Amino acid sequence: MKIPKIFNFRKFIKKSGKLLPISFNNKFPIKVKRIFLIYGRKKYKRGDHAHKKCSQVFFSIKGKIKINVKYGKTKKSIFLNDNQSKALLVPPVIWSSVEFLTSNP
Repeated sequence: MKIPKIFNFRKFIKKSGKLLPISFNNKFPIKVKRIFLIYGRKKYKRGDHAHKKCSQVFFSIKGKIKINVKYGKTKKSIFLNDNQSKALLVPPVIWSSVEFLTSNP
C-alpha cells in the first residue's frame, strides 16, 4: 500500500504577488484527469471517503485546511495553508477528509 506523501512546489514571490506554477509533466507524481477546487466554511468537513482507483492532491489556495487520512491502523492529520508551497498526495484506497480551519467564502 502506498502512503500519503508531502511534496513541495517552487514558489516565486515578488512585491506584486506570488506565483506557484504547477506543471503536469512526466515529473508530476500522477496523471491528472480532473481538477476540483473546493472551499468551505470554518469548522465544516468535506470528503470523508476513499477512492478505489484515483489519487488526490490537496493544497490550500486560500486559508488553512486540515486533511485527515486513515490507512491500515494509522491515522494522521496534515495541515496546509496558503502561505506554503506544499501539497499532499493521497493515493487510492486511503480514507481522507478535509476540514476548513478558516472561512473561504
